[in-house]
Amino acid sequence: MGSYVKDFFDFNTKPVICFARLRNTDRYVEPLNSIMDSFYYVITEFMEKYRDKYNYTFYSIEFGNRMPKKDYSTIEMADYVVVLSDAEYTFHVPGRIDPLHLDRTNMHLNNIRKIIDGKHIIVCRSDRADDENLYRKYTFPNNDIELSFIDECDFVGGIHSLKYYFLLEYINKHNIPFDKEYDFVYWGSSKRHSVRETPPEKLFKYGDIIEKGKESDDERDRILRAIRMKKNKLDTFFIGSVIGNSDYSFTSNMKEIIPMMCKGNATLCFNWPGYDEYTTSRYNEAIACGVIPLVWKNYDINNTLVFDDWQRCYSFEEAHKKIKDLQDKDFREITFNKIHEDYLNKIKDKTYYIKRFDKLINKILN
Repeated sequence: MGSYVKDFFDFNTKPVICFARLRNTDRYVEPLNSIMDSFYYVITEFMEKYRDKYNYTFYSIEFGNRMPKKDYSTIEMADYVVVLSDAEYTFHVPGRIDPLHLDRTNMHLNNIRKIIDGKHIIVCRSDRADDENLYRKYTFPNNDIELSFIDECDFVGGIHSLKYYFLLEYINKHNIPFDKEYDFVYWGSSKRHSVRETPPEKLFKYGDIIEKGKESDDERDRILRAIRMKKNKLDTFFIGSVIGNSDYSFTSNMKEIIPMMCKGNATLCFNWPGYDEYTTSRYNEAIACGVIPLVWKNYDINNTLVFDDWQRCYSFEEAHKKIKDLQDKDFREITFNKIHEDYLNKIKDKTYYIKRFDKLINKILN
């Protein structure tokens, strides 16, 4: 992919769209290297299609092999700033982020706050907690901004249905086996804490936390801890920042963890309290890896992806029993095949997600 800034920039006639990461740094060449790669995939198609209509700049993101840069001028010259957001809320939870990383990203964010007034921010979000309240009250608390959202669930099956295709293509290409070793596998974080109520400027003093985080109402930390307890006699594998010491450290590069994911019989999908109608990328990722996605209580209450109420777990005891039931290989294979077949009838092909993003962002830009 060429340089959109260098090759297509026309300051006089075309509006400027800056694609930005506020905290992390991403370089998109191909899928499965970033949590946000489903959005990056459709964004590349959008940029190519509309390169004669818009100028593009990039802050802490690159599409291609060049190293991403944190150049504030790319935001300052923009009319629209498209923020790729998957875990902004974690930077407002005391003790969640390493203090040095937090201080460094807050420094950059404070500089962005100085130049962001009057701009239209379009948040492409991949986490329920990265909502309008967070961006207005915590991320840009004193700024005059227009704010719009493109949510992962504004797409049939969620935009991360694309990850099903990305993962399956990678698994087939590299002949990764689906040999099962674990009764239960989980990747991600526990969502134990939510955003605190202390104003951002009063939370830290020289890097020292002066208020503890607020306990969230999310139940996954309790349930995941119970599943992992040795007395339950389950073989489990945990990946990421979940329930203390996990079996494998967090990484945004899914290629590293795909072989581990494929070894699991089942996983469990949760949602933030109050968002029962939504899905998450975990459901799609599980199906691609041959893992049965059990779901917690009213997750995806409208069954946009969920196949059968058997998948729903309303207590630890119920989840434990179903995980144990899946130790029966024949039962597991029959159950997975039914869920998989239903899933394929519900999601769309790649072209749909490209066209849907095109429609959603153009509605905001126009």
